[in-house]
Amino acid sequence: MDTSRARDRLRERTDENLNLWLGSSGSLSGGTLRLPNWVSKEFLVAVIISLAVIVLGLSITGPPYQNQQPPGNNGGHHSQNDQRESNVGNGPAPLQIECDPNCAAKHPEEHGNQSRLARLVNKTIDDPVALFTFFLGVATFLLVIVVLGQVKDARESAERQLRAYVVTQVKDIVWPPSRNGSVIVHVEIKNTGQTLAYDVQVISRSNVMEYPFADDYDFTLGSGEDPSMGLLGPQQPTETDSISNPLTPTDWRDMTSVTSGRRLCTYGTVTYRDAFKITRTTNFCVSHVVEEFQEPDGRVRLASSSRTYRRHNDAD
Repeated sequence: MDTSRARDRLRERTDENLNLWLGSSGSLSGGTLRLPNWVSKEFLVAVIISLAVIVLGLSITGPPYQNQQPPGNNGGHHSQNDQRESNVGNGPAPLQIECDPNCAAKHPEEHGNQSRLARLVNKTIDDPVALFTFFLGVATFLLVIVVLGQVKDARESAERQLRAYVVTQVKDIVWPPSRNGSVIVHVEIKNTGQTLAYDVQVISRSNVMEYPFADDYDFTLGSGEDPSMGLLGPQQPTETDSISNPLTPTDWRDMTSVTSGRRLCTYGTVTYRDAFKITRTTNFCVSHVVEEFQEPDGRVRLASSSRTYRRHNDAD
């Protein structure tokens, strides 16, 4: 039991240290390592390809100092008489330079005591081919980064040009026949993109409410138990109705008064999925300025103009 607890504590401590190194964006979840946001796929591919080029180049040139052999003990000692005898009859004797045999073997012994990484660094510095391979790996790394960046930009540009774009517009308002009826706001939804919009869902609300909206006002709306979804083709429009609650006499008085602090408003959200399987949203929020006009025959005529509100009008 003590061994099991110690193993669990060691595993938790290791995970904490690794998460600390990865940062807030990287973690270990279910035994799977998730890379932090600052490590992109393009960067990893470039590093792998560059390392492969460097390792391949160094492996072709051979291990560090493989051709250097220390001189043998027997071959390093020759007497001057032997040298003279070997040169008899061969003309003038060449210049003889005496050298300590330990000096000739010192350089290979020093490299033999170095680590593999140190020998690799020394080889890269001393060997022109290895140095060329190193710079070739760096150039390959930069080239891969540029190419992958261009591929990513081209893919994002294609998505921007071909994806669906859903926009909204208030078409008109249908007033109730009586003062206690509901207002119906017709909202047009149109796909202005070049590809289909899938699973299009519209959630909206129209009512007489406090205006302007409070800074902390929550525009979130529930989708209900059975939301309807549809398909919207390129350049295809459709309409949806946003129906208010039955109006009260107070609602009628406030929405036709500029100084009441209340106004008829319509807001909502359109959710859809584009051809690249990315879920996107379009938010809309408008206020309706309503005016009453007395007709000569005694009837009251209503006129309205819609104005886009400064919040909750965005899209992705």
